Amino acid sequence: MTLQSYLRVLRERWKLIVATLAVAILAAVGITLATPTTYTATAQIFVAPNISSADPSQQYQAEYFVQTQIATYADTLDSPEVLKQVRRDLNLTLSDAQLAAKITATAPAQRSLIDVSATDGTA
Repeated sequence: MTLQSYLRVLRERWKLIVATLAVAILAAVGITLATPTTYTATAQIFVAPNISSADPSQQYQAEYFVQTQIATYADTLDSPEVLKQVRRDLNLTLSDAQLAAKITATAPAQRSLIDVSATDGTA
C-alpha cells in the first residue's frame, strides 16, 4: 500500500478510528479510577553480631548464629510488643491485627538482612 492509500482509508474511516480511540481512553480512565491507590514503603535491616573479638572462629560462630536466627528476628516484627511500639510512635488507631496485616517481613536465605514492607491506602 502507498501513503495515498493509507490517507484514503483514514479519510473514509475517521469516525471509526475516533470512536475506537475514545472507547480506549474511557476504558483506561475507568480502570484507573476503579483501581484503589496503594502505597508501599520498604526497608532493609542489616543484622550483625555484636562481637569485638579478632578471632576469626568466634566471628564466624557469631555470624552463623545470626544467620540461623534471622528468620526468628523477622517473625518478631509482627509481635504484639513491636506493634504496640509502632502504634505509639506513629499515633495509629489501628488494632494489632489491622497493623500486622499491613506489615510484612522476610529474611532471604543465607543473608543477614530482613526485608520489611508496609502497605496502606493512604500515604
